[in-house]
Amino acid sequence: MALPGRCRGVFEGLAAALGVIPPALVAFVGGGGKTTLMMALARELAQVAPGRVSVTTPTRMFAAQLALVPAGAT
Repeated sequence: MALPGRCRGVFEGLAAALGVIPPALVAFVGGGGKTTLMMALARELAQVAPGRVSVTTPTRMFAAQLALVPAGAT
């Protein structure tokens, strides 16, 4: 998927691979790795848009997982 001109060079890596173009709402489902993937994407996006990334889950997040929430994300 090609990114629009305004996003080229800004969103690379995971966001580009998943086709995430802000503003976006992203949901993760499946059998494993959701928290790791969610935190990696949040970390990447928080570098570009500090304070504009929110992370939540319908299940418990343990202290070790909360430590992975990047600065600039809520």
